Amino acid sequence: MSQIQHSLIVDNKENASNILDNYDTFLIDCDGVLWTAGELLHNTKEILHELICKRKKNVFFITNNSTKSRVQYVEKFKKYDIDFVTPDMIHCSASIAASYLKETHSQTIDNVYVIGEDGLVDELKNAGFKVPIHPKEHSDKKMDEIVMKNIPESDLQSFQGVVIGWDRSFNFYKCCYASLLLQQLDKEGKHTVKGFATNRDKFDKVTPTRMIPGAGAMVSSVEDGASTPLLTLGKPNPFIIDQLCKQHQLDRKKMVMIGDRLDTDILLGINGNVDTLMVLSGVTPLSTAQSNENKINPTFIIETLGS
Repeated sequence: MSQIQHSLIVDNKENASNILDNYDTFLIDCDGVLWTAGELLHNTKEILHELICKRKKNVFFITNNSTKSRVQYVEKFKKYDIDFVTPDMIHCSASIAASYLKETHSQTIDNVYVIGEDGLVDELKNAGFKVPIHPKEHSDKKMDEIVMKNIPESDLQSFQGVVIGWDRSFNFYKCCYASLLLQQLDKEGKHTVKGFATNRDKFDKVTPTRMIPGAGAMVSSVEDGASTPLLTLGKPNPFIIDQLCKQHQLDRKKMVMIGDRLDTDILLGINGNVDTLMVLSGVTPLSTAQSNENKINPTFIIETLGS
């Protein structure tokens, strides 16, 4: 073991076993931790089976991917022959957003304009919100100054919220429509539509040398167009940790957040006052974690979850 900027390098089985022994609750990211580019990482199934089935640990999967619902994530685990994961163990940014809105805005938000995919739409509907326009309905529409000027005020006034997640059919029309909604003001000059982002992930790795823009790119374009900031509900917002601790009476001192991103996974742990373990199998290389410019220091660093 060696000390690097306050992060303990986990480099042998004894140290890894100590982590399994010392924590009761494991919060685990998915992309870059369990799988990458559609491929399950080495020993992932074995370590999850050890945690969940043998040691009976509290395990929750926390992902900023908003394209799938919790039920869809269970099916994805099953495709990897991992059949011991249940929906209540999964907290994707789609379900986190829906849960947050239900807890804080159920009396003030009814209709939501969504930029995202089926997983986000399903979770919002399951939480009791209406999505009058499915994102697919705006996927092929064109936008210019004339089209925007002629959108009826009555259409805009029917919405109370905008929720933005990753949308692989994102286009200029959706960007303009969402930004226009966020520009709506009442007679007192106050915004009538509240805006939320499932996450601000800038990109995801497709290959070691290729990255695809994430939801953060879409959130930023709408924010800039509306000159209105959106509240981020997924990682690193500690809402999900607070909620889990409250619902399951969990001890933060016996909890560890595992992920591959400093600015979402590790920062979530820091914001939620829990220890963190960064894996090197995803977005963040060791050189970035060790750099003098980095101010987000994980408690532990390990090569992969299955190391």
